[in-house]
Amino acid sequence: MSNQSRVQAGIPEGGQWSESAKARPTVTGLGGFYDALDDPSDPQAQTFTTNVYVREGSQSPWGKVQHADQIATGIASVSTASHGGMKLSPERNLKIPRELRQARDRWYEEDAQWAVVAKTFPEEFDDRQVEMADRSLRYWSPNEYESAYGEHVPDNERSPEFRADDDPDKIRLYGTRAEREAKADESALKRDAEAETHRARPKYAGFTPKLTTKQAQKLLRTGVNIDGTSKSLYAVISEGVPGKVAYFNGRKVEHYIEHPTEPDRVIPISKQVWDKFDAPDIRTPRERIELDISVEQHRVDQLERQAKSLSSVSYDRGLQPHDELREATARVNELREQRDSLSD
Repeated sequence: MSNQSRVQAGIPEGGQWSESAKARPTVTGLGGFYDALDDPSDPQAQTFTTNVYVREGSQSPWGKVQHADQIATGIASVSTASHGGMKLSPERNLKIPRELRQARDRWYEEDAQWAVVAKTFPEEFDDRQVEMADRSLRYWSPNEYESAYGEHVPDNERSPEFRADDDPDKIRLYGTRAEREAKADESALKRDAEAETHRARPKYAGFTPKLTTKQAQKLLRTGVNIDGTSKSLYAVISEGVPGKVAYFNGRKVEHYIEHPTEPDRVIPISKQVWDKFDAPDIRTPRERIELDISVEQHRVDQLERQAKSLSSVSYDRGLQPHDELREATARVNELREQRDSLSD
């Protein structure tokens, strides 16, 4: 195909299709747009005007945010009950080297990924933090570091996992290459055996009561990748699924069906469809009670916060928050007694 811009018949030169009126940009895949933004020589690229706001009580990848700070324009730091990290604004995130960039959610956890932020924006951190960030990236992400910054990382600055195969520390921790390959083969055989057992389990495909038209249409529109083949969720369930399961994610109960061929995967579905699906719930009685305890404890935590607020209002049943809190607490204790009475 010619590289010349196409000029439609009847449109004179200089029209909308000509090179003089509309130059064709150089684009490599989807990177052309980002190349201009990633160019450090552009003084405007270093001026950040968009902030990122994370409120206390909002959600993060590690749960509800308990504390949030604004490190700089476009850089927010958060902590939760279990973990923490940083979130960048879109324009800040585009300055992160592609090899290290969290493109989807722009979150960088506090154990290792924070170093990416400090390395990219050293002016927002003190010298000691920047030095630690550089060492951390060279140790834990040496290959990405070399690609992003064009600097060779010697073996003594890498984690043993990423060193040469004849490195003594790597052999001591991970074994020789032949031993690692043998272990990988053993793991693969074990996974294959588990998958074969999983596929041999009885399959279920019915709904009681039947799905509504709206529910069936939604399943038809939802695509699922099964063994490299794209299918509708309706087709997957119609062909048969071993079972269903539910988990509490810290905020709500999420419902899933088991993957038909892979034992370590599940597929999310709505609670309405989950309730109607005839497949057995694969959770043990103890696991079901544990989920109920988690849900009720979450409710107790919410009611405790509301009971402390002077602006709390009555619920539908006409009870004040502290009255409902007593009921919820009693329910948690009752569930715990039921759990403790179960034999392991």
